[in-house]
Amino acid sequence: GSGDSRSLLRVERLLRCYVHWHSPSEFLPGMVQLLSPLIHVYSAAEADAYHCLEELMRRLGAGLTFEGAKWQTVTFMTLLRHTLPELYHYLEEDQVARGAW
Repeated sequence: GSGDSRSLLRVERLLRCYVHWHSPSEFLPGMVQLLSPLIHVYSAAEADAYHCLEELMRRLGAGLTFEGAKWQTVTFMTLLRHTLPELYHYLEEDQVARGAW
């Protein structure tokens, strides 16, 4: 309905604004998933949704890229190897730890 199209326009407007003000940032597909619930929660306060997106991107932005996700996976597997070695070795046997996924 018209509510969906208004929400879509808000998402687009806020993403354009974010990318414009955070140059050389680029659009990342995960930004839509982060922003959509904020648009719903802050439906009457678009500026609040924008500021929440800024903070989320400051904290999570690098993890939304392929390289960031790869780095997080390597870090997780390193922690797993040291804290739960049996589980790590099980996953390694299935080639999860080597990135065969």
